[in-house]
Amino acid sequence: MPQLATIALIAIATMSLSCGGGDDPRDGEAPRPNIVLVSLDTVRWDHTGLSGYPRNTTPSLDELAGLPGATTFERAYAAAAWSLPSYASMFTGLDALGHGVGFLQGAVDPAHATLAEVLSAYGYQTAAFNSGPHLDTSTGLDRGFATYDNLESMSPMAPVVNRALAWLDEAPAEPFFLFVVGYDAHSPYTAPSAFAELYDPDYDGFLHRSDNPKRDDPCELRGATRTCMRTFPGNRQGGGPDPQDLTHAIAHYDAAVRSVDYGLGRLLHGLEQRGLLDDSLIIVLADHGEGLGEERARFHHDDQVGDGVFHVPLVVRMPGGTDAPRRSDELISLTGLSPTIIEYLQLQPPASATGRSFLGALGQPSAVEPSEGVVLGASLCCYWARSPGWELRGRRTQNDAPMRWSLHRDGDGPDVQGDEPEVFAGLQGWLAHWPYHPGRYGKLPHGLEEDRKQALQKALRQGGYWTAEGEPPAEGEPPAEASP
Repeated sequence: MPQLATIALIAIATMSLSCGGGDDPRDGEAPRPNIVLVSLDTVRWDHTGLSGYPRNTTPSLDELAGLPGATTFERAYAAAAWSLPSYASMFTGLDALGHGVGFLQGAVDPAHATLAEVLSAYGYQTAAFNSGPHLDTSTGLDRGFATYDNLESMSPMAPVVNRALAWLDEAPAEPFFLFVVGYDAHSPYTAPSAFAELYDPDYDGFLHRSDNPKRDDPCELRGATRTCMRTFPGNRQGGGPDPQDLTHAIAHYDAAVRSVDYGLGRLLHGLEQRGLLDDSLIIVLADHGEGLGEERARFHHDDQVGDGVFHVPLVVRMPGGTDAPRRSDELISLTGLSPTIIEYLQLQPPASATGRSFLGALGQPSAVEPSEGVVLGASLCCYWARSPGWELRGRRTQNDAPMRWSLHRDGDGPDVQGDEPEVFAGLQGWLAHWPYHPGRYGKLPHGLEEDRKQALQKALRQGGYWTAEGEPPAEGEPPAEASP
């Protein structure tokens, strides 16, 4: 029964193809374009050149944004603070608690058709090259991909791009949908030696010293290529890290952003060499951002809230575009990614999708009115609602106590909910349909074989994520942190 939605979708697609004259259901229009979706995992907006960041972290992304037909979204927001629910929202058009993946369940319900399933039903050749447990086949995010190449550990962009270019060399049937992900900017911020010490080469502090008590932690610095330091020593006792250590950890993050951007450049160049760049719909985004020491000197994202983890880069270049590059300040959610692509191609959308298409913000004809100016997000600790000028945070407390709510002007400053009761109530109303608490991460799909379950749990631990409630860490690995 739950697969009826997908079966119905395929039936509708078949009817459209048979009645539309040729392979394209849009009568009289040009052939459908290839679609290339690239995720720069864990890259936050304000550490890209698009935002005016002083370090040259994203030259390839900046160049793409400067091409004719490109639109840079200045206010794009992820649906969740970590990968699994964020990708589930992008692919289904449902908000984070609408599909519940990563919070309430471990896999996408088969009743919700994914973007790849829709495109496959309409004749697209589909392929994904990615890595990590959040995109494992057990999550259901592989549905609709004819080729699904997933490495278990979180991989940087370089080897993923190599595999994607090799697939393109096999001359896949067109049109195709290609999905590529690079994890360079995810902790522990692994970057090749050419980038690792690019931004703070003279540092010689705690993160590099041999007496670092956490030297053997897989999340800490090894050689000169990676760092993590999600919580600095002494921070839990009320002391904070040395400012130079914080500065250097951020420098390593920026180096990792530069690394994933280099991989993006190789992919875009590879598309250009193969004559595919100008005729493809190119979408580059991040699934979420990263906390860089703002909360308790932590360097991570899944249990944090605010623009650092939700505000992400998004650049879309239309195929055959000749218009001057443009920027949009419309507030949009990545939940609208799938509806936008489907509307642009004039395909039949899944009935379950609730995300708002942002096709109009791309300067294209659209039946969808501009955004209502509110986006929603969820992390392990918090619910979050953002509007122009306001940010609402609902933070989970210990046990089953009510969530603590706070209202902030443009995401900064003190709690002003007492001074702005109407704004507070209005934003809180957007979250009224969500469960009492976001839930605790650690839910894996039911029915997994034990060796597969252990492999996924190990990969999650290596990425710095919480494990299931009460699960002991593997031998030789640090324990999971307590719930905030």
